[in-house]
Amino acid sequence: MKVTYNWLKDFVDISLKPKELADKLTMAGLEVVSLEEFEGDYVFEIEITSNRPDWLSVIGIAREVAAITKSKIKNQKSKLQFKTQNLKKETISFKIDITDKKACPFYSARVISDVRIGPSPEWMAKRLRAIGLRPVNNIVDITNYVLWTTGQPLHAFDLDKLVGANPCVRLNAGGPAPTDMKISVRFAQGSEELVTIDGIKRKLSPEILVIADKTKPLAIAGIMGGKESEVSEATRNILLESAYFNPLVIRKASRLSGLASDSSYRFERSVNMGGILESSNLACSLILKSAGGKPGPLFKAGSDVKPPAKSIIFNIPRANKLLGKDLSAVKIKANLSALGFKTTSLKKDALKITPPAFRQDVSTPADVLEEVCRVYGYENIPLSLPAIKPSQLREENILLVQEKAAQTLSSLGFNEVITYSLLSREAVQKIRCDGQNTASLENPLSQEQEVLRPSLTYGLLNVLARNLELGNTKCAFFEIGNCFSQDSECRFLGIVMNKRGSTTLTTGGLLELKGVLELLLQKIGIQDYKFIHSTDPLFTVGYSSALVTGGSTTLTTGKEEFGFLGQVKKEILTELRIDESEVIIAGLNLDKLRNMACFSRAYQPLPKYPSVSRDISLIVDETISYQALIDTIKSGNGLESLENIKFKDVYRSEALGKTKKSITISLEFRSPKETLTDSQVNSRVESIVQTVSRELGAGVR
Repeated sequence: MKVTYNWLKDFVDISLKPKELADKLTMAGLEVVSLEEFEGDYVFEIEITSNRPDWLSVIGIAREVAAITKSKIKNQKSKLQFKTQNLKKETISFKIDITDKKACPFYSARVISDVRIGPSPEWMAKRLRAIGLRPVNNIVDITNYVLWTTGQPLHAFDLDKLVGANPCVRLNAGGPAPTDMKISVRFAQGSEELVTIDGIKRKLSPEILVIADKTKPLAIAGIMGGKESEVSEATRNILLESAYFNPLVIRKASRLSGLASDSSYRFERSVNMGGILESSNLACSLILKSAGGKPGPLFKAGSDVKPPAKSIIFNIPRANKLLGKDLSAVKIKANLSALGFKTTSLKKDALKITPPAFRQDVSTPADVLEEVCRVYGYENIPLSLPAIKPSQLREENILLVQEKAAQTLSSLGFNEVITYSLLSREAVQKIRCDGQNTASLENPLSQEQEVLRPSLTYGLLNVLARNLELGNTKCAFFEIGNCFSQDSECRFLGIVMNKRGSTTLTTGGLLELKGVLELLLQKIGIQDYKFIHSTDPLFTVGYSSALVTGGSTTLTTGKEEFGFLGQVKKEILTELRIDESEVIIAGLNLDKLRNMACFSRAYQPLPKYPSVSRDISLIVDETISYQALIDTIKSGNGLESLENIKFKDVYRSEALGKTKKSITISLEFRSPKETLTDSQVNSRVESIVQTVSRELGAGVR
């Protein structure tokens, strides 16, 4: 919205300099984005918010200037009134037909005959040039001037171009008057077209509201007039339109026609119903001064009744509490009255507020309070910080877990991905999830978006497949996201890698990803967990584990499962078009981990005495897991000074037999009191061998 300094002074006395006024307006919510000098005047360019159509006029901005500068708006009623009692109404018969009163609640038209088309007065042309408009002629310029002054769009038709308008030259000459003049406000019909004043032929869809005579459209209602009926140098009689059009209808027509104008910009945001006739009167007065002519009566259709006033109860103590400033009822009433609000005292602490008709955006006490603040001045409201004790600020544990997980995996060479949370039912079946407990959408947009994902597995496998398709053979990805069931939602971490996607110099695979999980849990501070045997249908039999709390090797009472790890079945990889010999998937329930995580660290001094290591290879049955072997060792004798157990290797051969395997482990011993001797270490190793031999039937290879 552009307005000039002198144009504002027509409506309000201003003592501030242009730069000072720009600062005041900006602080009151009318952000002045530029201020430029133009031919001895100053042009303000103001950013107008969409909820304030009343600011899309010079009068609207002048009203704000008067309020924030404690001035008074000048009386403009004499300029907005036009006496019609001496007009002979019988000189012309005119009919306005509105087919849809919701699309056009009110329409008015005035005939002005014998006008002289010419250039506009220099003062008017200068103001139009200042705001970026090109002067055309006195009639067109007046409609533009009134639009920018009052915010009410007008349109002038060449009356002689309307079907049924002849002989208009005798309207006020005492001759016979035409009896079949008619304007219709209707939606476009069939395949109607209109050449608008910009010279472009436009097809009119049935959803576009038009102004038409008896045979054809004359204008796209509220947006732009037609070329055929525009005012030109040959025009002698005009029809001056002033109306109210439904904002939704105009917005839709503007989008469908690909056409926008200063008029549509205002109609889309709703104009002031109470200013329709006043703007028409102002334009008529200016036309008579600039172009002469003889005014005819004003014809109306529909209702120009203003919407009923909305009353708001305003609690003063509550408002002052929100402001942090004690404003008296007198001060509040003065600020609101300056903006055109009516105020009535109900009791000591309450006011009844009635907004003016042009303030349709004010409907709640909060809206009223905002108006009080703007006029009082935001800069006059004291700044204060809320009382917050820093010791009470604590980051959510799950955020710390997520951050640590992302940092750890990224440092190991994994790439983070984000996948869709909506899947098809077919996708859920492919990853062998329980379809009975999935959360389904009532109205899915497509078959690809029928259910909320029960796990991150499908998305991660899709990412893997896509990367392999594009030639990225070394793949290692992770994702942190929500997973859903019919009665719950939880935060999950998912990890996927192929064997060639090893993040180390090893061959990669199941054992490496297990090591990644162990490192990750160590970083989060979780120690009391176990890998136990799992029968998840997603994984190859014998190549999957579940992560549980506690020290048991089975999921018994009191043990909670919080993760999984496994090698995806070959047939599932084939269904997903993944041509890989080994794909490993892991997952952790972060909602469960956040209660187990511990990020505090206690200092421990460096050991004084060296450690002693012994490697032993134990032959056990194929059915015995590494975890069962470790648990057995820890449950027996010989644990004195046993500091750590590390996996070294697993070996299978025909010599051992199909039912046997050899597991090599490294035992590390250390005493906090002395350096251990070979005999002491050998004794402890022998005790451990006896324990696993007795409990598991293991033998030393």
